[in-house]
Amino acid sequence: MDEFDLPDNTRKEVNELLDECESMLQGVKLIQELSPKSLDQLVSYGERCSVRIMAARLNQLGVPAKSFDAWEVGIMTDSEFGDAKLLPESSSLVRQAFESLEPDVIAVVTGFIGRNPDGKITTLGRGGSDLTATQIGAALALDEIQCWKDVDGILSTDPRLVEAAIPIHQVTYEEASELSYFGASVLHPIAMQPAMQSGTPVIIKNSYNPIAKGSIIANKKDGNRLVSFLCMGWQGFSINMRYHST
Repeated sequence: MDEFDLPDNTRKEVNELLDECESMLQGVKLIQELSPKSLDQLVSYGERCSVRIMAARLNQLGVPAKSFDAWEVGIMTDSEFGDAKLLPESSSLVRQAFESLEPDVIAVVTGFIGRNPDGKITTLGRGGSDLTATQIGAALALDEIQCWKDVDGILSTDPRLVEAAIPIHQVTYEEASELSYFGASVLHPIAMQPAMQSGTPVIIKNSYNPIAKGSIIANKKDGNRLVSFLCMGWQGFSINMRYHST
């Protein structure tokens, strides 16, 4: 925060969160016990500090932004700490929250976390950050949802096994789910559900190589490639093939 000379209010909010985190850790140390509920709150502090710092930095750069904890924009869950599920009313709550947001302001939202009806912080489990993004994107009926990773999109096979693996331009949600089952680094099937239900395309992009086209996950795809991808993993072996009539 010193490096970017962030405003005093951001420093205050972040330091308060860090003090709260430290107090919780001291309590865990004293009682020598860490419940799933306490763990969910502890792991939330990184996200909550990050969005405040990110929003402040964007404002410094002249980009209007505001930070939000996920529950402030409608991400509500059940009470399954560590692997919470979104509640059905989350979609309408997200729409209500964004209706009050000024159109030129970027919302910087925590991923991976939510709150249960009792106000306790929960985590969404594997793929939780992507699930937050797809839930918000689907609820707002956006044209597309972008998920930024560390690869150039979905690859045709494991590049550690096949050097000639290439990015796949487009796959269906079902194909992406199959790839995930066999260990591919794509969206977890649960994270794809909101986008699949709303028909919103998801684009996988590489934050280290932003000029790469990436991969599109959608209900339908163009092209007539016979073999879409090849999967190998401890679960077995799969070749995805599609038949086209002429």
